[in-house]
Amino acid sequence: MAKKKRVTKPPATQHPPTYYFEKIKQSLQADFSCSPEQIAIIEHVLQGFIPDSDIAFIHQIERGEAKPLDWHPFILDTGDGTEQVISFPNTPLNLMMDYLSKKYEEKFGFLYWCALTDMDSPQRYHRDLSYFKRHVPPDHFLKS
Repeated sequence: MAKKKRVTKPPATQHPPTYYFEKIKQSLQADFSCSPEQIAIIEHVLQGFIPDSDIAFIHQIERGEAKPLDWHPFILDTGDGTEQVISFPNTPLNLMMDYLSKKYEEKFGFLYWCALTDMDSPQRYHRDLSYFKRHVPPDHFLKS
């Protein structure tokens, strides 16, 4: 009896990081109306460089000196007659999100925060931008 030849799946296309940086730049400009300065900040963050003023705030968070959040809890109607209270704790990620949203305005602050959380992966950040473009309503925060 002859052995069957095993069919293998071709390897996934591996793009160099420059490919994703170019796609990110295009998406930030076309889909999110970011300025060239904002795009440069995001590119630097994805390469591991953060502006000094933002580093200073990160150090404040680490030392426990950051001002607590003033986000108020909100109530969700779950649809079955019950309500759920959602609140945001003073975690480092939430403190940084609040700081960036106030410093840079909500839209860019959110995009910057996402770049910070995807710092090691421009590919993942590009995927996140594609998701936001498809699923976040344009009147939410995508317009400044």
